Amino acid sequence: MHFHFSHINHNIVGASTLNDMYDWFYAGLTSLGHQVTRNAALDRRAINILWENFRPGMGASLAAENIKYGIIATEIPDSHGGFNWRSDDPWPLRFSSFAETASGALFIWSMIEDSCAYYSQFAPCVFVELGFSESLLPKKSIINRKPTHDFGFFGLHTPYRDKLVEDLSRNCKVIWPEYMSSTSDIIDFISTTRIGLNFRQSEVWPIPSPTRLGRYLHSKRLLVSERTKTPTRQGLLVEMAPPEADYREFCLSALEFDWRQKADDALHKYSVDMPMHRIMQQALDLTLIDRSHAWGRSSERPRHTVIERVGASLSASGRKIADLFQPRNERSVSCTVSFEDNQIWHQPLHVGSVGDFELIDYSGLCYCLNKSKHQVDFTDKKQRQGIVSFQSIDEARAYAIRSIV
Repeated sequence: MHFHFSHINHNIVGASTLNDMYDWFYAGLTSLGHQVTRNAALDRRAINILWENFRPGMGASLAAENIKYGIIATEIPDSHGGFNWRSDDPWPLRFSSFAETASGALFIWSMIEDSCAYYSQFAPCVFVELGFSESLLPKKSIINRKPTHDFGFFGLHTPYRDKLVEDLSRNCKVIWPEYMSSTSDIIDFISTTRIGLNFRQSEVWPIPSPTRLGRYLHSKRLLVSERTKTPTRQGLLVEMAPPEADYREFCLSALEFDWRQKADDALHKYSVDMPMHRIMQQALDLTLIDRSHAWGRSSERPRHTVIERVGASLSASGRKIADLFQPRNERSVSCTVSFEDNQIWHQPLHVGSVGDFELIDYSGLCYCLNKSKHQVDFTDKKQRQGIVSFQSIDEARAYAIRSIV
């Protein structure tokens, strides 16, 4: 099968944060012999995979274009009718828009096990862990690099995390880089530290970060995690603070560990207990091959599914699942869908200023708009012509910096 990962519903900053997680799905699916691609468009020939971040109208436009898709869900539906216990913008809109798009999905792969019960009302849903893959191991020269710092953390700033680092920094130095845009940056950073830190996003966040834990396990570095409500299988492989422990004191005590031996043992157990190819095969089996398991009891199955809406069903008849995902007429229908200049999908976003330029993210590109220019309507293709653009923010920043010199 051909799986196409699309970040069409994310701005260029958001798309960069998905690179890390994508590596695991790529490793798992390709190890099973599937074709995997990714860009900022959609592909009618493939099963498209979208990360949650939807706005009103997106589900309808996907249906109108006959796009077959699944969703990777990373957020937590909370008891207050929202995501992640957040009521600030844009979270209420993201939550209210989710049902429209999710109801047309072929499946949902949830990164949080407890969320599956909620997501399964829309489509077959399964919990997907991020397991071990040989292809995700850094080079030996990086793994064997001598650390230069005791503690390190990478991730987004939140008030909760800022306070934790402030408290811990009273007794030791914690390295927290402001910006890392690539997987290679993350791997290089991890190699400079003896011990990695894992903080929850907020006090109520229930699981440790699967990408952060996975990177440290693959990199043979010790990781000390805050206690979470649900430890996860990954969490049981790292040093998770006991319920009664003071996290700051627990981190400092980790400096006395034989960190290399502990990291070696954890990686071995990770490779034996959680191979990514096996996790991915199970996800495919439960959501695309044998969908009845993912629906749970028959009474929980939604009355109308996307499969029924396109006039097909999956059964034990031996029909190839790939037959379901072919365009009706490949010669007459373009295979690529980008929704260019569609304001449901693309809205200009100011992402920074460098020298004489404003950096504007629009439709998968980062534009360097000279500050001397009058207001530009980026939804008008003619007005965008002549404005220098790049595939990434890093490239746009570099151009703007060179212009200063």
